[in-house]
Amino acid sequence: MLTKIDKFEFWPILIPDFALLNMSGLHAPMTPRIITKCTLADGAEGYGEIPCNTGIIRVMGTLLTQLVGLGVEEELGRLDWVVAESKRLAAEFALADERGSASFDRGVTNHTRAGIQMALASAFAMHKGLPLCDLLGGENGRKRSEVKFNTYLFYLAATDGSGLGYSYLKPRAPKGEFEKMRTETVLDAGAVVRFAQAALAERMPGVGLVKWKLGVLDPEAELECMIALARALGPGVQVVPDPNAAWDVPTAIGVIQRLKEAIGDQLPYFEDPVAGLDAMAEVHRATGVPLATNMWAPNFEAHEEAARKGAIQITLGGDCHYIGGSDEAVRLSAWCATSGMGFGQHSNTHLAISNAHTVHMGAAAAVHEWPFDSHYWPWQVDYDPTVKRNMAMERGGVCRVPEEPGLGIDVAMDGVLTLHEEYLKCNRNGRAYQNRDDGPPAEVVYGGWMRPQTRAKKWFMAGVR
Repeated sequence: MLTKIDKFEFWPILIPDFALLNMSGLHAPMTPRIITKCTLADGAEGYGEIPCNTGIIRVMGTLLTQLVGLGVEEELGRLDWVVAESKRLAAEFALADERGSASFDRGVTNHTRAGIQMALASAFAMHKGLPLCDLLGGENGRKRSEVKFNTYLFYLAATDGSGLGYSYLKPRAPKGEFEKMRTETVLDAGAVVRFAQAALAERMPGVGLVKWKLGVLDPEAELECMIALARALGPGVQVVPDPNAAWDVPTAIGVIQRLKEAIGDQLPYFEDPVAGLDAMAEVHRATGVPLATNMWAPNFEAHEEAARKGAIQITLGGDCHYIGGSDEAVRLSAWCATSGMGFGQHSNTHLAISNAHTVHMGAAAAVHEWPFDSHYWPWQVDYDPTVKRNMAMERGGVCRVPEEPGLGIDVAMDGVLTLHEEYLKCNRNGRAYQNRDDGPPAEVVYGGWMRPQTRAKKWFMAGVR
């Protein structure tokens, strides 16, 4: 007998964020997310967590009602109808429904499928008494018992006096240099080095790869920062820059060649230096440095095209949210295993439910050569009321796979509802936090800042008048 879906619910929430800079702008003090919850007839519960925009809310509000009363086993095997119906609704509602070129995703269908699949699969795993990874891994179950993460760091804007509410994030008594610097300005090589050293010493000790978000300063200044960072951390720590396609091809080739000459094997790959697969292929041919993307290969067809063109050698498309669910991320890992492309995972501002799904996906993935990105451990873990019992981050960025059924964390629904009330309160008299948009906070802090689409040079500071 099929296990019936008794309830399928979702809540838009707001989570605290820091003054992180990127090519597309500045993170606002709050970032919207969506929590999904699937409850089966026997009481088993599963959860998902995805990015939030008004299009997803509108489409998901229509789709979830259609799932109640259906069999969870059957629905997990036929999510194509969710994709088709989401695309139809997005077109009917005239919604943007694609990856786009910003550092954040305005897609609807990919996230809607992910939110449904993540909650369905974790509920069914709970029903079956299995850790989610054993369900995702198919007949062979999980492939590994631990998943590794890197440290993901950013330049930080000077926001004092801006009127934006980042000050509530400042701890009264910082536990260390990282917590102190996390609410200060980080915009030069010296601060970059101190901040990364504090992150490795106090938050993620033993981690062997530091990713830094570029596309903010002039490329020459960013080259100086990355060389200083690599030399300060030493040969045991690799450095991966990510300018979110802020550079043109000649700039990217020049910076990457000089960085490779300066730091050698400490540069294992470079993420999204330029826009588009053809440009990525040109940069790789000229430099020989492996390139990775989370921007230009949003689906399987694009991955195949990227492989044909030699545009990317590593995909960060193992992100459960952007690829459409943890099952699709595991399927992509199997494709990577046969195609020879490296497999990794991109992340964005998120909480514990997303982190848990990433760990289970990584445990079930066919390959796991590269540590996964995580905003969670350096940034959001201290401000997460949605979980009563969380996973632990061990030395070296290791998360061990839980043995309990489902996700292996205890979700705190009172915390979810508190963040949902924050969403409702902040959007009651306007729409400031219904969609993530890094542009308006940048305009507030930097007065007259122009979006990258309106100027020839795309990096952030090129838009400051």
